[in-house]
Amino acid sequence: MHNYTIKKILKEDGLSKVLLVENNEIEGVLVEKKELPFCNSQSLIKSIHEKLYPESLCPRLINEDTNIYEYLGDKVGIKVLEEHQLDMLGQAIKHLHSNQLEGLKVQLFQDKMKSYQDILGSNFRDPIIEEGFKIFEALYKKDQKAIFCHNDLNNENIFFNGKCKFIDWDYACYNQPIFDLAMISKSFNLNHKQQEVLLESYGDSSLSFDDISEFSLFISYLEYIWLKVIQELDYELFELEERLMQIKNDLN
Repeated sequence: MHNYTIKKILKEDGLSKVLLVENNEIEGVLVEKKELPFCNSQSLIKSIHEKLYPESLCPRLINEDTNIYEYLGDKVGIKVLEEHQLDMLGQAIKHLHSNQLEGLKVQLFQDKMKSYQDILGSNFRDPIIEEGFKIFEALYKKDQKAIFCHNDLNNENIFFNGKCKFIDWDYACYNQPIFDLAMISKSFNLNHKQQEVLLESYGDSSLSFDDISEFSLFISYLEYIWLKVIQELDYELFELEERLMQIKNDLN
């Protein structure tokens, strides 16, 4: 699809632009992104797709040279999940976590947190950031098994089209599995019953509601840290100040 026609913009936030394109009546999604120092490289993301597409966990990469992917459908992020979708989602995440992607150089989540610390610098003082790193150290001081996780499973990165598929692998790395589940719980504002369905479909009795609660809180702090990092790097991100203020209000 080298000679493609742009049909419309699907998403644009200042850091990235997602376009619906067409060539010879074949539709695809063209992803244009700024290269961020803590994100996975495009070559690694392509390799992740090559590994996970046969497992029906992500869209097909149509054209490697231009970052054009299979079009999964035009939709705004789903706000509410039905029980059957939660069940499907839990099973898909379990399937994802069983794929350890041998042969790929994938970071630990702790490495990405270290990148944030380095960018912010030792003299950066912000009580929310300090509390966020304190929670991070408490949650990750234990010797937990790290597995391949998506790490950004918000409602815009999950598609249901017969199967559950995930997009946007910029932050994928080895992490504790509860992180992905907590991200979903927070993004969709799951209640206790919905969390129960998600945990049961995931099928790991060692994970609990308390784990989801702890990591959901950490993810709120992490989003604030990430936004501050973007601000420190002087990148343009739509509604950055508004998002920072909203998180401050939510955490207070």
